[in-house]
Amino acid sequence: MVGEGGSGKIAIARKVYNRVDIKRHFSRCAWVHVTKDFKVRDVLVDMISQLDEKIAKEPLLEDEVRWRIPKLLGQGRYLIVVDDVVTPEFWEAIKEVFPSSSPGGVVIVTTQKANMAVPSGSTLLVRPLNDVESWALFLKKLELTEDMLHNSQLIKFKEKILKSCCGLPLAFVLIGGLLSAKELTHSEWSRVIENVNSIEDILALSYHELPSYLKPCFLYMGLFPKAVEIPIRRLIHLWVAEGFVTSLSDGDTVGEDLAEMYFEELGCRKTIEVVRWRFDGSPKACRLPSFVHDIVSSKARDIGFFQIHSKSFPAKKSHLPVRRLAIYSNIPCSKLDISHLHSYVSFNTLKGGIPAGNSSMFLDKIKNKRNLGALRVLDVESVYKPQFPKLVTALLNLRYLGLRSTAISSLPVFIGDLRFLETLDVKQTNITTLPDSFWKLRNLRHLYLNGIHLDSLEKLSVESLNKLQSLCGLSIGTESLVAETLSKFTCLRKLQLTLYTRTNAKIDWTSQLNKLHSLRIRSIRKSGEHAPIKFGSFKEQQNLVNLYLFGGLPRQLDSRTLPPNLKSLTLTKTQCQCLGSCLN
Repeated sequence: MVGEGGSGKIAIARKVYNRVDIKRHFSRCAWVHVTKDFKVRDVLVDMISQLDEKIAKEPLLEDEVRWRIPKLLGQGRYLIVVDDVVTPEFWEAIKEVFPSSSPGGVVIVTTQKANMAVPSGSTLLVRPLNDVESWALFLKKLELTEDMLHNSQLIKFKEKILKSCCGLPLAFVLIGGLLSAKELTHSEWSRVIENVNSIEDILALSYHELPSYLKPCFLYMGLFPKAVEIPIRRLIHLWVAEGFVTSLSDGDTVGEDLAEMYFEELGCRKTIEVVRWRFDGSPKACRLPSFVHDIVSSKARDIGFFQIHSKSFPAKKSHLPVRRLAIYSNIPCSKLDISHLHSYVSFNTLKGGIPAGNSSMFLDKIKNKRNLGALRVLDVESVYKPQFPKLVTALLNLRYLGLRSTAISSLPVFIGDLRFLETLDVKQTNITTLPDSFWKLRNLRHLYLNGIHLDSLEKLSVESLNKLQSLCGLSIGTESLVAETLSKFTCLRKLQLTLYTRTNAKIDWTSQLNKLHSLRIRSIRKSGEHAPIKFGSFKEQQNLVNLYLFGGLPRQLDSRTLPPNLKSLTLTKTQCQCLGSCLN
């Protein structure tokens, strides 16, 4: 697929790739993005990690990946998207991993360069829209009709809009987002349209028109690598940790609520793209369109909002201190002044048995600067086995510690010294126990665990964790004090528990958690079989929209006991035979 930036080629490929019938047709699917400073091994490991997660956890050399991928792809139909290829040499370097003997295999390559046509393949040229198509798209994005524009005397801007957008779908999406925030008046539209002549102008004006509270949130997204899907969960927590949002004085609206409103407003302005949705209709992952990312990331670096360290953007000696640092590669960064660093986010996601040592070198460097109080964010999600010295517990102002999918085995013994920590994410790690000092984290708001097992609830105290909003990945092996303990966590909005029981799991205590949005309960006997679940009624829980129950339920489930505003209901091993009637 060949098309210039903003032509919609990636959107077309993504729409095809994400279709349910497509996923059902192909037994193996993978989407890989090619960076400017690509390493063939990293791209291939990224591909194999999507094809088979178990293999990706093994130490892999490039030669081994090269023979394993054809073996996997030869087992059935496959769909591979190779996004944003910029050099013919890259295709030459990887083409051999796609078995020619597999008639059910499809490889889609996206590029901006016509000379990148893949041998033996067909080329789809994604052309600019003609005037008729362009104008139809513009009206659709604004939910307007041409008659409405005639009545408002705004139809006179039609020619200028078509000329400025050059037939690029992204340009129409962006200008539609700009104008959607304006009244249908000549003066309001004129102030936008008369100041744009290209898609670059439209994007610059989109940023300029953002309210001051949205600008840092928008710029921050340029810190993530190009084309990467950003989990909304991660983005919201990072915005709060960075101090971009704060709780309102009414006491009911916390920083996370405000961050979600900010995200929704950016979505309405079409500056970001939601790429995955949850079953309850809420956004799960987003991204910046590639063209938008290039400009936003460049602007953020130019004004010193953050610094990116990679082969494409090597660290340069600067007299200005770095506030936020994103690491894309394992290259040491010794030239940066990090004495006032607020955030360290690493995307050095080298997989296949290669630990990332940058984190340890970075923390040692901060120690030498003797300025430990400034760091608020330390995020190494998906970085393979980052190495942390004992110094991490001296980061007294740390708000966010992201260790998800890092394969680490333990937390620092003195993690309880991080008294301002608000988010701790150790999901999908090898951590099985919590240090005793953990229970001193009195400001913790979001806790993501990896099935950590508690045989006693004595340490799980509301006095120490009274601000907890998210508690996920906890297994409880005792039936005593469960209701008495958990019912006191009245700030909880998201709760995911596994209850090990001899008889049945009683969850009637959840009725006291009136702020709960999402509840996920698994009831399992100590023998490993699923166990019955007993509950009274969820009908008073107005905020509960997502409910997952794993375990036996009464065969006659009364719909009147379900939450009134439920959007997503998942029942597994429940033996419930009247699901259809109870949801009518």
